[in-house]
Amino acid sequence: MMLKNFKIFLIMISLLVLNNCGYQPVLINYKEISFKKIELSGDRQSVFELGKKINVKTDTSSPAGLTLKGQIFESSDISLTDNRGLATEENYILNFTFQIFDQNQNLILSDMVSKSRRIKISDNNISNIQIRNNEKKSLIESIAQDVNTKLRINLKN
Repeated sequence: MMLKNFKIFLIMISLLVLNNCGYQPVLINYKEISFKKIELSGDRQSVFELGKKINVKTDTSSPAGLTLKGQIFESSDISLTDNRGLATEENYILNFTFQIFDQNQNLILSDMVSKSRRIKISDNNISNIQIRNNEKKSLIESIAQDVNTKLRINLKN
């Protein structure tokens, strides 16, 4: 009983301190980011999926005149083999590098987001392709979330 009261007291004090110390979440009030030009390159399907997931819009009359240039590329390497020397697991890596330029083509931000997953490989190639495509979609979703966060933090103004 005493421990329960202490926990409630501690939670109340923590909330009181957080409310009165000026704490504000970083991404609470953000304006939509618009780019004059967006150039993405890489695998066509990956570019299409990532373009849909990144929460930016293209506005040719944007006063900031920002340009987003990015490249998505994938790689894989064998991480585990069985006693016959056949691959049983691979590391699937998806990288997205991007740069943001102002209207005078001065570099404002350059960054890279990399995500990887370990994928089990079987003798069934069709199954391997389906698994890789599912993991690719998941990694693209994760990369898009990271890119959106980085854009909002770095382009708050």
